[in-house]
Amino acid sequence: MSLPEKTINQIAQTTEITADDVLIVETSNGTKTIKYSELMKAVKTSLGVVDTLDITEEGYIPEGYLVAAALEDKQAQIRASYGYFGKELPFTWAEIDEKETAGDFSGINVGDYKDIMLTNGEKVRMEVAGINTRKGYATNNNNCIHWISRDCLATTYKMNETNTNTGGFPASTLKTTLNTTIYNMLPADVKAVIKTNKRLCSKKGSWDWQEDQKLWLPSEVEVWGFNSWSEVGYGNGNAVQFEIFRGSLAHINKGLGFGKAEQGSRSYWWCGSPDASNTTTFCGVGSGGNPSYYYASTPLGVPLCFDT
Repeated sequence: MSLPEKTINQIAQTTEITADDVLIVETSNGTKTIKYSELMKAVKTSLGVVDTLDITEEGYIPEGYLVAAALEDKQAQIRASYGYFGKELPFTWAEIDEKETAGDFSGINVGDYKDIMLTNGEKVRMEVAGINTRKGYATNNNNCIHWISRDCLATTYKMNETNTNTGGFPASTLKTTLNTTIYNMLPADVKAVIKTNKRLCSKKGSWDWQEDQKLWLPSEVEVWGFNSWSEVGYGNGNAVQFEIFRGSLAHINKGLGFGKAEQGSRSYWWCGSPDASNTTTFCGVGSGGNPSYYYASTPLGVPLCFDT
């Protein structure tokens, strides 16, 4: 192919181009030609762009091309509770708080995590368990991220010193321990962003809004989405199952201490719901990830849970 000798401004412009049209490009290895279709492949590869997937998820899926990073973000949201253990969030706790306030959850998915170090030297991996799961009256209509640790704390705790579930979790020894001794072991930057949102808690035969729980335990319904041993009605509260627990036992199964679940360890751990059938037991999670109940004076695993 030969080209007439013309300056750029003498060449006619076009607004239409086909896949087989040939372009002239100046490369580091000299002047070359390339088909338009091949040029677009090179551009997409360079920008990390992929073809739209044919998926049936409800909601708007744009036509054409999706940037690979955005697609990966969406896939992470979809698979969060199906064995997805997330990515380490690059934001500081203060930056997360700023993003929440602005309603900007970009780069944050259920299952993503931040590791923290307690003042006693214990490392804890905090996972995003839900995003705006209880937004409304419970959060004063503010945005909220709910965090639950991947594993339980290394130390087991009794719900009460005696076998009683009177007053439910709000009246328990463990609730006090969590919000004093254990809360005081949190890093200062974490304590600075924790919100004491309202929780509608079962008090065994009644329920009540609680606004003093910086640290809490998930109810049976928040773990499994239904009542097994907790009270139908009072045991439901305003609970919605956390997204991280949907679809599999991947995040329900927990070990005692950092990394233990990943190593195959399984611990019994407490939920914040009193058992409906008697006055001596609370609901909990069995070592197989099943709903169960245990005497209140039994030492069990305790996950670290808070809202930001």
